Amino acid sequence: MPKPSSESPGNYTEGKFHALSLPNALPSGASPPSPASIAVPRQTAAIKMQIEHSGAVPDIIALYCRRRFPPNSFATQEIKTSMPDLDESEIESITIEARYDPAFALWDKSGEIWSEVQSKFPELAVQVAGPSQVVFESLETRAVVELEAFRVSCRGVNAEKRVGEISQRLLQACSDRLRLSVFKRVGLREIRTCAIANNMEAFPLFNSLLTTAYTENLLSDSKATALSCGLRQENETSGLSASIRTELRETKLTVPWEVRNIVQSNPPKQQLVVFDSDYYTIGTTRREVLNLEDWAHQAGRIIKRYWKKVLQ
Repeated sequence: MPKPSSESPGNYTEGKFHALSLPNALPSGASPPSPASIAVPRQTAAIKMQIEHSGAVPDIIALYCRRRFPPNSFATQEIKTSMPDLDESEIESITIEARYDPAFALWDKSGEIWSEVQSKFPELAVQVAGPSQVVFESLETRAVVELEAFRVSCRGVNAEKRVGEISQRLLQACSDRLRLSVFKRVGLREIRTCAIANNMEAFPLFNSLLTTAYTENLLSDSKATALSCGLRQENETSGLSASIRTELRETKLTVPWEVRNIVQSNPPKQQLVVFDSDYYTIGTTRREVLNLEDWAHQAGRIIKRYWKKVLQ
């Protein structure tokens, strides 16, 4: 039984993990692209399923096993729920990160960076102001400057616009104060979630991605409890890593007794479909050609276009 990778969601244990690798897998009914249309030289895909040993096999899973993922095997009357849609998802977080060679000038310039960022975004309060790290935070934004990278994370309704604005301002401050002229990697990671009633709602979504899987060794007397599919594409200048998974999320809070009567300590569990995307540059990028506000807008469009094709 293979061991899960560190990137796999959830806590997997021996005997409860089944992994299938599908290099260059195509959706059901799709024709292979012509050589001229292939812009990505390296492409890998992996399908992972977490399963339990106990419990009866639902009819839909039994059908799934017998037919070995034929086209539209889940487009039956047994599935009456709608497919999760990216337009109905919520932004959990968007993060822009820029990496560079160690900038030891941060030891002397952290205070100047702090002052410049707060002059533009006064709501960002300084949480850490050390020689090797500066951290700014507000309710919906977190910005970090370190010796080898800076990153900005935003959430909420204006996250897409705000992450680009703050990142561009931080780029200007760090480039001037830390004398940065080249960036080794620039990336945008976007995490979206869509609530579903149960995992069965997600099966129509995953069906087209699993049609070529071989399931002869699927354990008997088991049921699917989580689905995950990931893809990474790269060319000479950029790459896209995208994954979709189901996730049962449980938040546990430790609430002081004094406010326990007004603050909920155990929010309800949530069954989610999670869209996790990371668009990034390959090779170095010179400062004079980099505008993070424009670049973030372009990266967001590429990510949306990718998911639209997957979910159509």
